[in-house]
Amino acid sequence: MKLYVYEHCPFCARVGFIAGMLHIPLEQVVLVYDDVTTPTELVGKKAVPILEKEDGTAMDESMDIIDYFVQLRFPNAPSLSASSEVLDWQAQAFPLLQKIGYPRWPELGLGEFLTASSRQAWLDKKQTDELNFAELKANTPEIAAQVSALIKQVEPILFPQSGVPTFIDEAIVFSLLRGWVCEPSIEWPPAVMQWLRRRSAVTGVSVLMRD
Repeated sequence: MKLYVYEHCPFCARVGFIAGMLHIPLEQVVLVYDDVTTPTELVGKKAVPILEKEDGTAMDESMDIIDYFVQLRFPNAPSLSASSEVLDWQAQAFPLLQKIGYPRWPELGLGEFLTASSRQAWLDKKQTDELNFAELKANTPEIAAQVSALIKQVEPILFPQSGVPTFIDEAIVFSLLRGWVCEPSIEWPPAVMQWLRRRSAVTGVSVLMRD
């Protein structure tokens, strides 16, 4: 099977994370960000992640792909659903992920941004008055402090006093944490960074950092 992705995309990372945890082999294809033709031919729109199955059919939507993977390994298992705690944390984290990631990810040498036209397409689509890339970088100390505080809040989610987090909770947390590594001024609890790197090694899903 093939998984079409952008390397920066948190939803692609969640799919890759679950595939890695379930030991489902995939051929990963990184689409150039301004490639509209390939995803449109596969699923009728510009979207990732896209799973191309062994029979040649394709599907999008990260949770649908994750459910498909779960069914491959555990037929008739219920769909995975995130905890309210993780969904609440995600709601706070996602705007900060945009503020850190949007101006920085095109500078990391990721496969979707290797051409000038792909980087320009990203700028045209993602930069707004609210998310002005130059202003976001200028406000890095304030934003990094907010991210650092939010990362501390995730420790009890990853390391509860009893039990263990579900695969989908881990996948969501991982997909957001990895996108902040590119900003070195963000502070990380050692246990969280160790968890992030170990999960990256196990799943094969990279963290987003500068060389």
